[in-house]
Amino acid sequence: MAYPTSNLDYSNGVNSPGSATVAGATATLIDDDNGVVNIYTEASEVTVTLTDLSVGHETVLVAAGAGGLTLNTTGMTLIGSSPSTTVAQNEALFVKQTAASTWLVLGGTS
Repeated sequence: MAYPTSNLDYSNGVNSPGSATVAGATATLIDDDNGVVNIYTEASEVTVTLTDLSVGHETVLVAAGAGGLTLNTTGMTLIGSSPSTTVAQNEALFVKQTAASTWLVLGGTS
């Protein structure tokens, strides 16, 4: 699923309320990410690891960098029939923990 890219300009480093710019090629979601739009700016592919957090945890993951973003879901159960865990630049994934070690993942391209 592609999202509009015309208004996605993070070059000035300004975040909207409830968002965080994340640098680096790897990241792990933590409880403090709940309700936050994480904007990943790394030029190479970013790997974000899902862990067992609080049920109800919701985060939007935006791949602003050229390399896109992939979820590492090792040890987690994903709801649905093989949901996509990869997005290209200027696309996003919505993740929500629905039960212990169980995540809903929406969005993605492959």
